[in-house]
Amino acid sequence: MDCLFRQVNDKRKDMDQEKREQEAILETNCLLDRIFDKASREEFSEIHFDPFETELRIRYRKEGDLVDYLTLSTDDVGAFDLPFKAVAELITTRLKEIGKLDVRETRLPQDGRISLSFPHLKRPRDLVISTSPTAWGEKIFLRVLGPGTPFINYERLTLDPFAKRRLTEAYGKTGGIIIVAGPTGSGKTTTQNAILKVLNDSKKNILTAEWPVEYSIPGVNQVDCKFEIGYSDAVAMRAFLEQKPDVIKAKLEDPEMSKLAFTAASKNALVLCSIHTNSAASTISRLKNMRVSVFDLATYVLLVQAQRLVRRLCPDCKEEFSPSAALLRYLKIDELFIERLELAPVSPEAITFFKQRGCEKCSGSGFVGHVVICESLKVTPKIQEIILHKSSDKEIEKAALEDGMLTLRDTGLRQVILGNASLEEIIFKTKRNEETFPLQTH
Repeated sequence: MDCLFRQVNDKRKDMDQEKREQEAILETNCLLDRIFDKASREEFSEIHFDPFETELRIRYRKEGDLVDYLTLSTDDVGAFDLPFKAVAELITTRLKEIGKLDVRETRLPQDGRISLSFPHLKRPRDLVISTSPTAWGEKIFLRVLGPGTPFINYERLTLDPFAKRRLTEAYGKTGGIIIVAGPTGSGKTTTQNAILKVLNDSKKNILTAEWPVEYSIPGVNQVDCKFEIGYSDAVAMRAFLEQKPDVIKAKLEDPEMSKLAFTAASKNALVLCSIHTNSAASTISRLKNMRVSVFDLATYVLLVQAQRLVRRLCPDCKEEFSPSAALLRYLKIDELFIERLELAPVSPEAITFFKQRGCEKCSGSGFVGHVVICESLKVTPKIQEIILHKSSDKEIEKAALEDGMLTLRDTGLRQVILGNASLEEIIFKTKRNEETFPLQTH
């Protein structure tokens, strides 16, 4: 009889455990639904699931900053009625399932794509998912791709007039290389897609090598590279060369891709490239290190545009202040500088700066959206000679400045004077290693 009671009790425990697990799965799905819904409504660009020994931290990125949303710890997962580790694994498993990743693979990184529909959105929202095994579980990173149209109009790139003229002239060429440089999150893809929108024409053969394809572009042949089966961007580029391309979009990540990009340019294709470098001049050295010859650099590079994204001040709550004379001297803002920026004539003493405050419309951050700051280095005959003589980055930059190039700091200050950006943001984004900034900005 005791044996029978034990069997019945064990069966009840199994049924209770199964019921708790089913309830935890439902609760997990509800939690993820809330997370995705919030991300779609508040236009967050990233979602992070960070596992630690005693907690799972969930964060969003908005306007460039990571913000804590929720932390599940060993003390507060009672609602799930399961151990903390089991709850964290349920969340990870569900995210991998909807991303069509291998749930059983926990030792190696994986990446994929998720498409979600929301009642309040007309089109599905796409997310790129990436996993990274850590000491306490798998970190899940989700990047939220832009809603609706995959493009921003070229006119809305917030380029300064100098850079806009340079870039428009460059993409009007029938062959050569345009390089958009900057760190991750500097808007390189946005700039390239804006150019593609202008160039997109049924008379042109336009091809892109991407991993993954972030935005669907009607009229453009987009390759979604799959490295796991050997279909790399280099394999795609070699195929492109046989198909008489007019325009190619690619990343300069290694010597092989660099060689193929310059080969395409030599065959009269216009190649839109992105690269991770900090300045326009240093891009030339980076390509030399990728074994690109100085002859090819001088011959085929049309323009290098190094850029950053800076947060746009909320127009509803930004506060104005008058910069001190000492601050203006430090920033070297005078009548000649204002003329170089192609702004309306104004005396430096009459300039007004703005700072962030925070309101309901900007969720208290003081910022809404972004603006682009950039430096556009055109490879002129003078710079071609400097490149051929294997000169340094400083010599290339000096020649570009003499030719009228505005630096990242210059175009950043232009946005400050226009009231679009805060001075602190521009100083932070354009600060050089040796620079100090001792003065108060307001």
